[in-house]
Amino acid sequence: MQKRHGMPAAQSTAQAVAWCVALLCLPGCGAERVQVLPPSTPDRLVLDPVRLTADDLVQRLSFFSGPSSALHSDPGPEEESIAEANSYLAAHLTSGSGYFVQISDPHIGGGVDGSPKGFDALFSRATPVPRFQRVLREIARLSPLPEFIVITGDLSDTGARQELMQCRDRLPSSGPPIYLVRGNHDADLNTFMHVFGELPYIDADRAAEAGFCYTFDALGAHFVVLDSETISPNGAEVEWLDEDLAAHAGQPCVVFGHRHLVPVDPIIEAYLGLAQPYADDLLGVLGRHAGVGWFFAGHIHLNSLKALGELRLATITSTFYDLSDGRCVAPGYAGLFAHLVCLRDGQVQWVALKEFGEHTRTIWPTG
Repeated sequence: MQKRHGMPAAQSTAQAVAWCVALLCLPGCGAERVQVLPPSTPDRLVLDPVRLTADDLVQRLSFFSGPSSALHSDPGPEEESIAEANSYLAAHLTSGSGYFVQISDPHIGGGVDGSPKGFDALFSRATPVPRFQRVLREIARLSPLPEFIVITGDLSDTGARQELMQCRDRLPSSGPPIYLVRGNHDADLNTFMHVFGELPYIDADRAAEAGFCYTFDALGAHFVVLDSETISPNGAEVEWLDEDLAAHAGQPCVVFGHRHLVPVDPIIEAYLGLAQPYADDLLGVLGRHAGVGWFFAGHIHLNSLKALGELRLATITSTFYDLSDGRCVAPGYAGLFAHLVCLRDGQVQWVALKEFGEHTRTIWPTG
């Protein structure tokens, strides 16, 4: 997710207030949802819009990361969490079906491992590496194991080679294959290719022309991975996508990207500007091919499920921090999620939301 780093003095009061309102209106992030506040913090924000800056907002919102035990709840024990997920799989997987796992936005190098300023300072106490490792440990003990794991972007926080290498070195060397998506924080394509270009599913020539995009087949479906940062109207990636989907006409197709294609949270998006550039062009291509039923993304640090005609679009939140969780700036906060997606003969049968340390619930189909 792209975050603003400070607010120019000339920026309008309306925009500054919108920034504050956006934060306070996040589900679960309003002051009324905080159960215990530090003694020195008022129970409401008193803002002077004339002199309001991002750093001022960070200071005034710092009660989110104050010394409140209510804000410091770790995800539940791993053993119970793994047993719960395996019980769900035993009850819901049927003969001939399999599943994959989607996680997103680990932001290795962020939080306590970086030097956050402005908006990022809200998350300065978050711990991306232990949270990422917790998720990978639990996935490795699912039974049966998933067919594959996909990580939908923002592997790093700043795109630095060292951060990308730290992420790479923490990926398991055995078990299900792991497919990677480049995010906007993985900003430099050349650096990303330097670290991940040797993966067996990457075509270096295509990447040089169209970005970090590729395809693979599994579970009876055709999967397409897009590079959200290189999409442009009539560009090489869109042309490649159109040709690939045409070549797989009649086969069920699932698409992965980093950025979401339709609005998820208008308050956040109106101020931070998170949408996929040229989303309409991309949706136009996907809409021309009847086999495309699902698009999975990350980026916005929120869980969502939308429908656009016959196309369903889902986002999974970040393993770094979840914007729907009022505890998101406290160390060890809960809110670790993954999608479990079951397919049979290429068709999605169900999508479940797993909260690590908590429960697994079906989010599609509903009812």
